[in-house]
Amino acid sequence: MAIRYTVTTYTCPKCGRVLKRDNDLWTFLIFIVTFGTVLFWVAGWALINFVYERYDNLRYTRLGNREKQCPRCGLMVCMSQGSEWITLDNNAQKSWAFRRFYTLALIFSGFMVGGLVLQLAWISSYIAGIIFLIIFLISLLIEIAILAYWKAFQKKPYIEINQEDLAKIKKSMQKTNSSWDEQTVPIKIKNTNTFYGGESKEQLTTESEQKDLDIKS
Repeated sequence: MAIRYTVTTYTCPKCGRVLKRDNDLWTFLIFIVTFGTVLFWVAGWALINFVYERYDNLRYTRLGNREKQCPRCGLMVCMSQGSEWITLDNNAQKSWAFRRFYTLALIFSGFMVGGLVLQLAWISSYIAGIIFLIIFLISLLIEIAILAYWKAFQKKPYIEINQEDLAKIKKSMQKTNSSWDEQTVPIKIKNTNTFYGGESKEQLTTESEQKDLDIKS
């Protein structure tokens, strides 16, 4: 039996150095090595995407282009394209800020589906069935908690982020020559009373921070 797979190669446009290879064969090998249990996560991701995207309007997008420097000639090569901060609508911005919790939801989705399927299918051991049931219930509770947090996150009149995310947003805004005046929903830094953008009177953007952005208003 022949196995067909696709290999995608990314090369430097200047010197031709191979920068990355994507091999579809890995998907088949992962399926074999995990005895097919990876399907629990495939099903879980499909379920989570359906719930968040269809009913809760979460539209996760990657911020900025993914770049890699060619080790031979030093050229910065765009490996994949993303969106810049100022081009995202308010919901997409909140979705990006929520991405870490969304990733947790995807991770626990596999345990939830696996626990449910295995506790129903595992009939040779009562103890094993109980263990899988516990895994399912714990994962389900975590999923419910994350979904509830997303609903509360959506309703906030601002977007709450940490300092690391602020640096990424600033970098993105530099690329598009954008100013905080264009940010319609205020951005709040976690554990502080500092706001950026929006029409709120609580906005505390300082002149030095604006210069740090190096953005033309």
